[in-house]
Amino acid sequence: LGFPTHPDVQTFSIRNKTSDLKISVPWIHPGPLEGFGGGKVTSKIIERINKKDQQGFFFHVPSTHQSDPADPRDSEKILEAMKEPETSDKASKIISKEFGSTTLYGRAFGDKKVVFLEIENFDDYELAIFKDLVDLDDVTVVDLHNDDFDEGDRANMYYGTSIAEKTRKKVDEFLEELESLEQYSYSAGFQTDIGEPSVMSIVEEVDGQKTVLYGIEGNGSSENLRELREEFKKNFDEVLLFSTDTHSSIHEMATKEQVDKERIRKIVQEAVENLSEASIGLAHEKADKMNLLREDYASLIFSIN
Repeated sequence: LGFPTHPDVQTFSIRNKTSDLKISVPWIHPGPLEGFGGGKVTSKIIERINKKDQQGFFFHVPSTHQSDPADPRDSEKILEAMKEPETSDKASKIISKEFGSTTLYGRAFGDKKVVFLEIENFDDYELAIFKDLVDLDDVTVVDLHNDDFDEGDRANMYYGTSIAEKTRKKVDEFLEELESLEQYSYSAGFQTDIGEPSVMSIVEEVDGQKTVLYGIEGNGSSENLRELREEFKKNFDEVLLFSTDTHSSIHEMATKEQVDKERIRKIVQEAVENLSEASIGLAHEKADKMNLLREDYASLIFSIN
């Protein structure tokens, strides 16, 4: 199944005085089945890049099931494409911009940028909407994918539609704003906890602004995770919640159970305690040839049903 391509793979890196964090950002979709294609790609990558002297996790890019890998062994090709980025010890504050049901968050660091998407009512996005908008050597775009996973299916956003064009224009304007931001000394702390599910937090501080990003290997967010977001707003200027959009099957989402609040509080507190002067970087590489499902995804669903 699938069609051959060389997927783009970005590596998002933070180094502080005590440890390193490597986050894999492949431009694929982690599905469709736990035992088929890319359904376990997040687990395999997270397990492999967490080492004695290094922590690691996975960010989900805005994509659809058409970008699912056909072969689960291709996680190795993604790992091989992860490169060591050059890092900057300067970064801007995180800024945000809202329009309609969309919130953009972003930070510049050196000559690179990261943008986090939080869009209500949409679940997945045709890959080209954001991939073709940015230079992947300089910019990464992360889908926070933090909607309530009990609310059911949401729509896909397709390239060329009016909402896609409006969103692309707003992201482009947001990138220009990030370009103009002043940069300051950068500090960060982080913590991962590998388990069921794996979880991660990053605490960052720039010119007095303190932010936290925390999330799970799973699909969407639970009530517990959203309640914690409100709780963390008491101590942080910006609070971002994410999931990796990991799927256990065509119809079921991974990690529907409630994540223990104390477990999340613990990794956030450990990230605070790990906070020190740091540097941040982004690298980009093409993976070796692998098949993505593309149009075969529809045939696969039909066969399974």
